[in-house]
Amino acid sequence: MLPTAIFFLGALREPLQAEPPAMKVTLNQSSGPSGSAVRGKVILTFEPGLHAYQNPPSQDYQIPVTVSLDGATGPFLLNYPVGEPVAVGGESEASFTYSGVVEIPFMLKAPAKPGKHTLTVKVRYQQCTDSMCFPPKTITAPVAFTTTKGSAVAGTANWARAMAGWK
Repeated sequence: MLPTAIFFLGALREPLQAEPPAMKVTLNQSSGPSGSAVRGKVILTFEPGLHAYQNPPSQDYQIPVTVSLDGATGPFLLNYPVGEPVAVGGESEASFTYSGVVEIPFMLKAPAKPGKHTLTVKVRYQQCTDSMCFPPKTITAPVAFTTTKGSAVAGTANWARAMAGWK
């Protein structure tokens, strides 16, 4: 009985789950022709004292921040930033983490069908303190985009130019 009580008292020192990071998604344009390149950013804000692991993670066991897009009909490219090196959990080797405000640039191909589209950005993450990690969670945000009538050839040319400049 005593070990169980000690376990529960220890568990009360740390919250069972942290507040999710704030998420905002921005697009460089809210409309464009079919097939054109649309750039944007996922902006995550982690509360003080919390971090998440960069993508790709420093160690195999770390669960990185992962961004995906539901409703896209074409490519979705991401440019994950490099995290900050931090010694966590008593490890001798630094891990690269995201904390504070993190911006993740992306580029998607505008849907082919003219009209209004709602896409869903999903972010999977695992927040940690210096001493423990919370279970992985997923947050979502809708993104509205309107595909305008236009030349498919022009949209494809725009996409090709954007791909050439993508880092």
